[in-house]
Amino acid sequence: PPHRPPPPAAMARAHPDPVVRSPSDDREYRVVTLPNNLIAMLVSDAEADKAAACMDVHCGSLADPEHLPGLAHFLEHMLFLGTDKFPDEAAYHEFLAAHGGAHNAYTALEDTVYFFDCVASALRGALERFSRFFVAPLFSEGATARELQAVDSEHSNNLQSDVWRLFQLARSLARPEHPLRGFGTGSTATLRDGPAAAGVDVRAALVGFYEAHYSANRMTLCLYGRESLDELQAWCEELFGPVPDRALSVPRGLALNAGVEPFSGPEEGGALGTLCAALPVMGLRLLSVTWLMPAAQPHWRCKPLGYLGHVLGHESE
Repeated sequence: PPHRPPPPAAMARAHPDPVVRSPSDDREYRVVTLPNNLIAMLVSDAEADKAAACMDVHCGSLADPEHLPGLAHFLEHMLFLGTDKFPDEAAYHEFLAAHGGAHNAYTALEDTVYFFDCVASALRGALERFSRFFVAPLFSEGATARELQAVDSEHSNNLQSDVWRLFQLARSLARPEHPLRGFGTGSTATLRDGPAAAGVDVRAALVGFYEAHYSANRMTLCLYGRESLDELQAWCEELFGPVPDRALSVPRGLALNAGVEPFSGPEEGGALGTLCAALPVMGLRLLSVTWLMPAAQPHWRCKPLGYLGHVLGHESE
């Protein structure tokens, strides 16, 4: 039979709606969806001295297994420590440090966010390292044991923070069956000692959690650099196209995650309508009044809770 060339590779789909921007903003924007359903916003700024990238994974501490509190946060720490193409645990950090950059990440209730910046000329090299976190992290045995100490140290520091103590107090008042009731930071007690006593392999659990929750269709990426939009898109397709699309559902809203409201009233033995007093570590005097509101995420365009907060917090007569 005659030779036939291979079919062209699937291309990213541009978002049909234009990005709304300030009249004084002369940067160029483009939003695309890759063939693996990862959404990316590209920002081209020809005058940029710095470049940056940020990846949001729609999976946070509410997804922790009940028997492994803090696993999502532990996974966030582990992604920095070696990938298939860059196995050195320090490769990412050292590259950014050598190119005027920095990096960090955080695990929220429903999202985990990874980000970095660097001098503009180093964006390509930084993305080569960054992208592999979401394609082929190593989760080596040695790094797993060492990084757990970093997670436990973070928890120890939080014990002396009134903000974190009050946040965990509020979580402890949620319904027992709701994931908000959990403990999101993790510690050696929840991620080493408890699992060891129960015969749980934490490294295997990390790999399983990554494969069960990290999927291209749950990810949103932003790239900012002085390259053209076409070049940024080409890099995005090349480097982030291999991120696996596991076709996972994309849950929205705390209550929707569990199928039940996170808090209940006193008629059900819950915390709504009650007063809690807490002894602070520092000389803190604080009154916090909390209302249970319907999930606002579906109304993100109009932000109704922002209006309500403005009215309640308005100090004029």
